[in-house]
Amino acid sequence: MSLQKKISFIGGGAMGSAMLGGMLQKGIVAKRNVIVADLLPAARERAATMGVQATDSALAAAKQCDIAVICVKPIVLKSVLNEIHHELSNKLVISIAAGVKLQTLSDLSNPTLRWVRVMPNTACLVGESASSFTPSSSCTDTDINITKQILESCGISILLKNEDLLDAATGVAGSGIAYVYLFIEALADGAVRAGLPRTTAIQLATQTVLGGALMQKSTTRHPMVLKDEVCSPGGTTIEAVSALEEHGLRNAVIKAVTAAYEKSKSMGGTPAPVVSKL
Repeated sequence: MSLQKKISFIGGGAMGSAMLGGMLQKGIVAKRNVIVADLLPAARERAATMGVQATDSALAAAKQCDIAVICVKPIVLKSVLNEIHHELSNKLVISIAAGVKLQTLSDLSNPTLRWVRVMPNTACLVGESASSFTPSSSCTDTDINITKQILESCGISILLKNEDLLDAATGVAGSGIAYVYLFIEALADGAVRAGLPRTTAIQLATQTVLGGALMQKSTTRHPMVLKDEVCSPGGTTIEAVSALEEHGLRNAVIKAVTAAYEKSKSMGGTPAPVVSKL
């Protein structure tokens, strides 16, 4: 169902564009009801090619919307909100600014704004994002349902009532998609080293990751069980898994998620709890 609301994206960078692209592909919002505000001409041109209105004025976009999606970097968030917050009074405002807590968002604006803090990832563009969100106490059930509808037009959404868990979600999903690309690249590099052409290697690596993800998604079985089913005694797969364990793949991934989590915490001004060293 299409939202009969006007939506403004304050910031038209990679993540905002990915979210908007997913929403348009699923028909969640009419193009005529979307405005993208960005100071960069390239971002406005990208918005125009998507068939939506583009402006260099965040204030103008804020005035015209029912729902605002704040997609600017945390470093400029304060100045942007200082300019537009009075035009967002009593509106649903969704923030994807990494690490910026609901209390900070409220302090930078005014208490009438109904904030939702969201952590999506760029797979929004293909409708496969893993997004988590926490609403402020001022949000209504309608606000929560609208947020879910927006996010689920781009993938899945997970409601986290404990806002602190959004930093962990950043580590596994918001940043985690980059780890997946790195793994695909490494998998393909190994295949090239073994003699496959680069294009074939990337194609096989990508489909292998996709197939594994879909198999995991289709079952409640633990990933370990699925892994063990591929590892024949004395075979090639268990030999490869042994090499991955020997060189620390598991530990490296856990440390990557922890590093992103701790960085997200620090960006919000909250020290991360001590995580045991592996």
